[in-house]
Amino acid sequence: MLHVFGESHAREGWNQLEPRCLVPGKVSIHCAQSDPPLMHSIGKKGLEVLDITRVGVRDGDIIIFCYGEVDCRCHIYKHLEQGLDYVVNNLAIDYMNTIALNVKRYKDLRVGVYNVLPPAKKSRTWDNPSLPFLGTDEERLSYVIALNNKLEQACKEHGYIFVDIFKDYADSEGFMNPALSSDGLHISDPIGLARCLNRLFFRS
Repeated sequence: MLHVFGESHAREGWNQLEPRCLVPGKVSIHCAQSDPPLMHSIGKKGLEVLDITRVGVRDGDIIIFCYGEVDCRCHIYKHLEQGLDYVVNNLAIDYMNTIALNVKRYKDLRVGVYNVLPPAKKSRTWDNPSLPFLGTDEERLSYVIALNNKLEQACKEHGYIFVDIFKDYADSEGFMNPALSSDGLHISDPIGLARCLNRLFFRS
């Protein structure tokens, strides 16, 4: 079974994989409908926030963790006095440590960490006042790129798979391609996602 843990980006696109038979087997999505945890809170609070044993994960399953978009959209900007590299490095390290706490309780899991998707251009989507866009479009793009680079590096160190579909869904400037999104923020076309998952996990 494929389990996906995350915020709304673990639902949109992923929820079309099983119904359309785009990947083998069952896809189980574990996504909070309101107040989803941040990558930051997962890293700081550990198993209190993210505990995969609560939902029936078993040895042999594929587990993919999908967090970080809200951190890049709303929160990194507020901490830049510490420097972007410092902020994203600590985000990635703490997040990956919590993932490791979960994984070590199993003998045989295939573990993936999802990239942060191309950010939305503010003019192309609704600006939710409770999850505001902080920083210019270009600044938020730089946050995403920096965090993805750290996540990819951390995956190599931990032996996890980095699930990278950034280029599949980015426009020529690096932002979410509106033709592949229903709202400018989330992916709507699951084909690029399915192609990546099959290559990384199912070898088809």
